[in-house]
Amino acid sequence: MATDLDLMNIGDRQRLVEQIKSSENTQRRAMSLKQTEIYNDRILQHVWEKIARRFSVDSARRMPIVSSINLARRIVKAEASIYKQHPEREYTDLTPQQEEAIELIYKDGSADSKMLRSNESFKLQNQNHVMLVPKGGKLVWRVLRNHHVDKIDDTTDPETAHGYVISSMEKDMLLENHKRDTDTNSGYRGRFDQYLDNNSDRTNENIGDPEDYKTAANRFVVWARPDNDRGYPALNFIMNERGEVLSGDTLEEMAALHEFTDRDLLPIIYISEE
Repeated sequence: MATDLDLMNIGDRQRLVEQIKSSENTQRRAMSLKQTEIYNDRILQHVWEKIARRFSVDSARRMPIVSSINLARRIVKAEASIYKQHPEREYTDLTPQQEEAIELIYKDGSADSKMLRSNESFKLQNQNHVMLVPKGGKLVWRVLRNHHVDKIDDTTDPETAHGYVISSMEKDMLLENHKRDTDTNSGYRGRFDQYLDNNSDRTNENIGDPEDYKTAANRFVVWARPDNDRGYPALNFIMNERGEVLSGDTLEEMAALHEFTDRDLLPIIYISEE
């Protein structure tokens, strides 16, 4: 496995953050958040904005909107049939005691419930990520939507991930809707449309940028496979938007957090139609 990013180099880590914050990737994440919002019954804003874009802001203000019927959620729930019932698992080369222990691990981590959520997420977005990490003495299952995760490409195989970056999205620019009634010369701009061109110039100035505090506060959790070209083991670390490592910046410290440091493994499973 290899990547053109040297994760031990702060300049390359800053370049990784720039890729995550790029307009194209931000649009991808914004679309994922919009899908999730609609699925979670927060539909009113999107119907309102659709009407305003197609007709006018005044029409949207006057028109009664029924947003209590969520066809997207109904369809996804109907199609996501896997794990609705407890699956019958079969094991090989295990003793009865070992089988019982594994079943307890599945039960303790609410695996069936989490995998049902994963299947729903897959039906919603045609792809999904499941993260499995040890925490508090047990295995924790986490379902990640597309706006939660970014892939670090493997230069030898673009379809394979060299690593992943887990980060939160700046939802306040999308969800704190103070500019929903914005009406420009070029037409109505909804809050998802505004994300890229309002509230921020999306440029990090050296001085005097009112958003500089965010670069130090935002967190990015990085998981990476071993980098054979550079002789690095598997890495796991936390950095801020400036590329500064917050969890110990030596090679030993960045490798120590990885549960699979001597193996070509990641705790994140990618699920897709292909």
